[in-house]
Amino acid sequence: MFWKYFAKAKKREPTSSLTACGVKKQESNTNSNQTEVISISDILEKVEKDPSLSCLFLGMGCFFGAESHLSSIPGVIRTRVGKATATNAIDASGSTVADLVPLEVVEVLFDPQKVSMETLLVSFFENHHCFLDPEVYTPKHVRSCVFTTTEDQLAKAKTIRSTYQQMSVDLLNIPLSTVIGRMEEFELAEGGLQQYFKKHPGAIERK
Repeated sequence: MFWKYFAKAKKREPTSSLTACGVKKQESNTNSNQTEVISISDILEKVEKDPSLSCLFLGMGCFFGAESHLSSIPGVIRTRVGKATATNAIDASGSTVADLVPLEVVEVLFDPQKVSMETLLVSFFENHHCFLDPEVYTPKHVRSCVFTTTEDQLAKAKTIRSTYQQMSVDLLNIPLSTVIGRMEEFELAEGGLQQYFKKHPGAIERK
């Protein structure tokens, strides 16, 4: 269960010479290093044309490991990594998070007939440190989050979070740090950061 992932957060100072997850940005003249900004209207236009598609944005810390995990779930069609902003982001206590910076997330495009949003969120909560204090764990752009694309998704996400919030408080006496909101904009990371562990399997630290 998800509490087995509880660990003491180590403080890491943000470094300007590093990009996502501490990976040095490689100099390149190719188009793969160019980023693209996608709005919520772009997402909705795509999924409304195809009822077999749904889209959700999940932040599970460093997006390399998150993408590797989420892309392995049957029913997930495509994953991409980047940073996203959200409107009316709410923490587990019900308070609005006013100073939320763009967060590292995985865009999860999935077939709801093959995998439900509930299944994705259970896997989300049970496979990352969703109870680390954001005031202690740095950098600020790495935080547990669920950014939805519809009101129905938003309601379901809040319901599932409340279940795990109660479990976390009962078992660990620690509230969840997961914030939930409606996705606003998604800035796609450069091509070299997409599917990073597939391209660099030796980058996974083994202890």
